[in-house]
Amino acid sequence: MRIISDITASATERSLVLLDELGAGTDPEEGCAIAMALLDSFLDRGCMTIITTHHGVLKNYGYTKPGCLNASMEFNARSLSPTYRIIMGVPGESRALEIAGQTGIPGKIVEVARAYLDDERSDYTALMRSLGEKQRELDLLERERRQQLQKALESRRNADLEHLRIRQKELELRRQGVAELSRFLSESRKTFENLVRELRESGKKVEEASNGREMLHNVSNEIQRQSDELARFEEETEDLERMIKNGQTDSRQIEARALQAGQKVLYHGREATVLRALDDKKVLVQVGALRLPVAADALSLPHKERGRASSDKTNYIVELSDNAEGSSRASPELDVRGMRLTEAIEVLSRQIDAASLAGLGSFSVIHGTGEGILAKGIHDWLKTQTAVADYYFARPEDGGFGKTWIHLKT
Repeated sequence: MRIISDITASATERSLVLLDELGAGTDPEEGCAIAMALLDSFLDRGCMTIITTHHGVLKNYGYTKPGCLNASMEFNARSLSPTYRIIMGVPGESRALEIAGQTGIPGKIVEVARAYLDDERSDYTALMRSLGEKQRELDLLERERRQQLQKALESRRNADLEHLRIRQKELELRRQGVAELSRFLSESRKTFENLVRELRESGKKVEEASNGREMLHNVSNEIQRQSDELARFEEETEDLERMIKNGQTDSRQIEARALQAGQKVLYHGREATVLRALDDKKVLVQVGALRLPVAADALSLPHKERGRASSDKTNYIVELSDNAEGSSRASPELDVRGMRLTEAIEVLSRQIDAASLAGLGSFSVIHGTGEGILAKGIHDWLKTQTAVADYYFARPEDGGFGKTWIHLKT
């Protein structure tokens, strides 16, 4: 008690107090009362305390007192030997009677002792054994759950890898399809240019080539549509590949706390706007005129739109439809700034077709200076066009290296 008194005097919230068989060596009731009072004091100070005991009252204290936790060392009841495995949350039960019988105490004496014990605390002993069995069952179920979860995760990963392999194959096929359509369009343009030239040389009206012009327009639109789909599909495939590498299961799954008011999301394929978070799992969104509380995991992020020409550039795209007099219209000046090279060349191809039909011998293209990538790409493409007679940068006062003049063959 003097040693415990010294511990009590110096223990702080940074102390680790170790007490073996606290409350032993005196009357069990008084010993347990002193032990519980000491534990109250240590709990109030916030110091870490570990005690061992055989007193059932102290084991009950561990169940009912906030801040306490029972634990026990597992004991094999059949072999009457320790397993050296700690079980958290379950107090231990003494095996004195079994060990007494194993060490030579006559069986009759052990049975009489067991009868005395059953009269006094049979309910408590049964409770301890039941708790121990329940804990072992829970541990077994937890191990099985973890194994099943690991198998499920592995199966999901294999399925994701197979899905990625199929998407990569489809992506390659789509690329080939777009490339073949582009080649077909290029060859068709050459044929169309030759047709227009023959019509002019024969003195016929170029309006008779309207069917060919419409065909080129349709093919060009189809290529643009498939190119856009290809870009989105490629981005989805890259997202899936990144997701698998990071060990995720859904690259577009959303958490409610990650959403912001005004953010655009998809809800069952329809665009929605986030209004506010309702809790950790639900948000309020607006779909059209409706406001709906939905689970965050039912939403997905829209795919990022790749750089495209701004809407104001559409004023410069050549119209290939017939006008009131039956002739085609072509713009005397194109502005392709901000476009991707493929988009700029597509617009320029349509302009050349329309200019050829309309008899427009020259026009200019504003591509800007920047890093010179767009200008160089356009000039490299113009070298391959049989309908182009000449092209050159504009004079400094007319735009300089940010503008190119194009002259067509007559």
